[in-house]
Amino acid sequence: MDKDLSQRQIAILGAARKLIQADGLAALSLRHLARALNMKAPSLYEHFSSREVLLAHVRRQEERALRDHLAEAIAPIPGPFEQAVSILRGYLDFFEERADRFEILFGISETQYKDISDAPAEGSSYHLLVETMADLAEAHGHPATKAGEWAFIAWSYVHGACVLRAGYLKPLKKELEPFLDAGIRTVIRGMISG
Repeated sequence: MDKDLSQRQIAILGAARKLIQADGLAALSLRHLARALNMKAPSLYEHFSSREVLLAHVRRQEERALRDHLAEAIAPIPGPFEQAVSILRGYLDFFEERADRFEILFGISETQYKDISDAPAEGSSYHLLVETMADLAEAHGHPATKAGEWAFIAWSYVHGACVLRAGYLKPLKKELEPFLDAGIRTVIRGMISG
């Protein structure tokens, strides 16, 4: 949690996440949120200056939740290859549990990066993925500089799978699981051998 947030702000953020989960990101308005909290909409402005500021806080909370989920996914796993598999599977599982998280994290705003070489923020979920790929690269005799490239390839695979699984291929979720798991291993083997 944000240490500088009041208990009331934390409650408002929780209510916002529940509304997004129930009705989608587009349906969230400060008026709708105020009604859910039995408040008047202008009162919300005392806590968050705009919908965008509120959503930025919600996004930060979800980013931390994703990072913690991925760290837990790889913590008990020995070996770089299986850790790479676990972090990618963890990414898929995180968004399977609550599809609204995907919209919160990737549907709110443009990237803060100005250049492809910008480093992911220290402590972010993507930074954890880069570190995992660096360990994998080094364990298989590749330079650690491959980590950024490999992280992008791996992230693109699971990110695309999440989009397809939540949309076009939603009716086939269960049938897709073996292909997703095989795909993760194939992507990782391809990076190691390529």
